[in-house]
Amino acid sequence: MNSTIGGYGEAVGELEHAVARVLAEDPARLGPAELTDALGRIETVARRLSAVQVAVAAAANAAGVPGRCGYANLKVLLQRRYRLTGGEAAARVRGVQNRAARQQLSGAVSEPRYPLLAEHQRAGAVSEGQLAEIEKVLSKAARAGADAEVLSLMESILADAALDEQPHALWAAGRYAMSLLDAQGEEPDDRRARAQRGIDLGPQNADDLTSEIGGVVTAPVRAMLDAVFAKWARPGINNPADGDDRLLGEGGDAAAMAAAAERDDRSASQRRHDALCTALASVLDAGLTGAHRGLPAVPIVTMTLEQVEAEVGVATTATGGSVSVADAVEILRTHPYYVLLLDAHSRPLWLGRSRRLATADQRLALVGAERGCTAPGCDSAPAYCEVHHRDEWAGGGATDIDNLTLACSGDHHSVGPPGAEAGWETIAAPPGSRYAGRTVWRRGDGPARVNHAHHPDELYEEALRRWRERRDEALARLRAARIGEAS
Repeated sequence: MNSTIGGYGEAVGELEHAVARVLAEDPARLGPAELTDALGRIETVARRLSAVQVAVAAAANAAGVPGRCGYANLKVLLQRRYRLTGGEAAARVRGVQNRAARQQLSGAVSEPRYPLLAEHQRAGAVSEGQLAEIEKVLSKAARAGADAEVLSLMESILADAALDEQPHALWAAGRYAMSLLDAQGEEPDDRRARAQRGIDLGPQNADDLTSEIGGVVTAPVRAMLDAVFAKWARPGINNPADGDDRLLGEGGDAAAMAAAAERDDRSASQRRHDALCTALASVLDAGLTGAHRGLPAVPIVTMTLEQVEAEVGVATTATGGSVSVADAVEILRTHPYYVLLLDAHSRPLWLGRSRRLATADQRLALVGAERGCTAPGCDSAPAYCEVHHRDEWAGGGATDIDNLTLACSGDHHSVGPPGAEAGWETIAAPPGSRYAGRTVWRRGDGPARVNHAHHPDELYEEALRRWRERRDEALARLRAARIGEAS
């Protein structure tokens, strides 16, 4: 036992020495290739160290260390003694519960609750964010009644998908997998939503007359708030500090808008507050919100014709939110200013225009077809995107629907001319390909990539396809090894 204790202490000492050596070096002297390599290797090491932290925390918890140190539990120990935030401590405890070997009452040690996730973390193949999203899906599936076999399969598929996808994509794929367990889809519990809804407005403070506000809003209210914030809570827009010169929307002088955004020092919460103030004033004055990026600043709901006919399932909004199909249909019936867009599985109907700026109809068609920024891995909703010409307008590209795509501001600016080494190139996937007609992004000689972030069905199908390919490859290697042993 003493040698084990000494061996672990020596290993930790070597780790401390190695980190000190790395810190003593100056990464600014490295070239781009070396920096890229260092980023990847250090990220892998940091992820593997997270697995070490989980193992040590699990051992400490099993040995009763929190109580011996005078703390109620492991989370409190991590927060008070090691100064972790509540969120960090909760994540560590979740790691112990899900990814650490478990000791039974008999003293026997069993594998972790999620052994594949534990294996991936120990290899440094997944991030804390990816693990959190996968475990959130698995926890939700377990609460919904999924049995051990289904949970194991979902863990395997999502763990494999984590080798290629970002955290938000794993959550989307997991939600889609959950919907397959229920033919009706993940339709919200309307009764619970109605019971939980409410807004609490506290009393005004005597010193500054401010009031605290809180509560729970339903999906339709969230969709309306998202639409208002997308229009009026942007940096530089609706800033009280600008006085009479404040900008109330887009469409003005570009230089003035850029200057207003530059001097805007409000937080996102403050911008949302100011946007809500203006929205309420507009309601009282019976004014309209106008347009945002060429579209009415109202919820734009996307769903399939089948969903409309059955009035079941979940629809998406242009701001990335969700609303039940039943609520969406009711919105359409009762609010003429709301736009209902039927999204087919294929590209939208062709809408040709000779002008450079896309029309509202074209933007609406893109919202339904693409659901957000088409840059690989980006999860920006349509309300925060610009319309981009696949073939640049300056190079003769037409403003036709089959030459348009959605791109957020950051990704839009990253597009360069064809063949440029640093910039991205956008093209249409050729006929006959898996995603024919969809926007493909490519950098230099790199692979052409389609963004699946806004299409959870595709995320799940891609994850399942990759999982099957890797499983088949592993089985083929195993068969070859057995044949070799037999011969």
